[in-house]
Amino acid sequence: MSQYMSSLVIDQTEIEGIFIFANDGSLFSNLEETVRARWSAEEEPWMEQAREKEGALAIIPPSRMNYYLSEPGYILSMARQILDPITFQGIGYIKVDLSKRGMESILSMVHLGNQGEIFILNQEGQALYPFELSAGGPDAAAPGSGADGPADGRFLAARSVSDYAGLEVRVLIPREELTRGPREIIRFTAFISVVSLIAAYLSAIYTSGRLVRPIRYLQTKMGVVESGNLDVSAQVHTNDEIGQLAMSFNLMVQRLNRSVKEVYELRIKESEAQLAALQSQMNPHFLYNTLESIRMHALKEDNDRLSAVIASLGELLRYTIDKHERQVTLGSEVEFLEHYLEVQSFRLEDKLQPEIRIDFSHESCLVPKLILQPLVENAIEHGLGDRPLRIVVSSRMDGEHLIVTVEDDGRGMSREKMQSVEAGLAAGETNPAAKRGVGLRNIHQRLKLLYGESAGLFFEKNRALGTSVSLKIPLQCEGEEA
Repeated sequence: MSQYMSSLVIDQTEIEGIFIFANDGSLFSNLEETVRARWSAEEEPWMEQAREKEGALAIIPPSRMNYYLSEPGYILSMARQILDPITFQGIGYIKVDLSKRGMESILSMVHLGNQGEIFILNQEGQALYPFELSAGGPDAAAPGSGADGPADGRFLAARSVSDYAGLEVRVLIPREELTRGPREIIRFTAFISVVSLIAAYLSAIYTSGRLVRPIRYLQTKMGVVESGNLDVSAQVHTNDEIGQLAMSFNLMVQRLNRSVKEVYELRIKESEAQLAALQSQMNPHFLYNTLESIRMHALKEDNDRLSAVIASLGELLRYTIDKHERQVTLGSEVEFLEHYLEVQSFRLEDKLQPEIRIDFSHESCLVPKLILQPLVENAIEHGLGDRPLRIVVSSRMDGEHLIVTVEDDGRGMSREKMQSVEAGLAAGETNPAAKRGVGLRNIHQRLKLLYGESAGLFFEKNRALGTSVSLKIPLQCEGEEA
């Protein structure tokens, strides 16, 4: 019997023990070593409750059982009287004990929160669980108000009655536990909402950035075109309206660039024609006066200087008439200037003291043809007075520009006259009233046409004696591409 009962509880950890009480006082159990072998009706008051059931199931409230050798604590029991099948006389009792640990294991799957309570009562209203409440121990005061119901509004009560055993289950659930779930749902929903709003905001920024970035890129390219640079194109790899706008922009810039080049080439041709006309301008009075001087001197005597002057005059004419080259080396221009000064020295006798101070390293630099002679001629024309005129031609470097200066110690110019000449240089041919300094103005405009706005003629201001004028052109040596 003991082995059979042991096999019944091997997987039922909530069962403390199974017992069979015979009327002769013998006791059979799966716990042979921890229970008594005999029993006494006086020590087992629960048997009276089992006899009243007349073979039906009786649930015994938690109590201490005397048949245990060692104290197991409070035990919840289910008992039934064993009746003879023929005479229906009682021949013993069968009893199953459930420990507190076993009951807690059965009810562990019911989740009532941290402060929720569950109570089990029998048909007589006796508390079966929790054991402390049934036995009236020191822990009988539960967190709620007990099995009779909640003491205040902090708990919600629910009850259910079993049809088979007549057990009543009462549950006390704290209102805080019930509202905790919705609060967590609200917090979670709020968190998801905030995250969604942030994600939507970031997505909006990313999407708007994809739309605005190409527009700003096109705006930047338009600014480059506005500054005058037409060698630009917009690279927008999209097929939407912005991509079509970029294609239209590129087409517009290409057509504009083509038109500008056509206008520029036309201007170049006009400039070349104008340069050819400027190069052909040689003061005829100079040639007439020179030839007359040669004639008068030849009437007096024939000498070697006359031959040299005639040779220089021939070089001047040959250099002037040759129009195939638009740019020459500074050395060639200086050589032409030396022939010019020799003729002028012969014509003016001892009134001219020329001096050439060109750096030999600058002689290979390219300069416009017939660019120095008008400056020297202007110095002689406006600077020559009663005393000999000293003219110095020099060169120097200023960064990436070549500076050639023609200075004299002649009569010079007043501040008002210099301002007038500078205004005439700036006005060019657009100011018909600026009739003085035509030669200088032509040179200035010629340099602007050839080299751009950084080139031109510049006067030295605050000069006490004479005049100093410099031409400034980008440095370019012979053999380099323009």
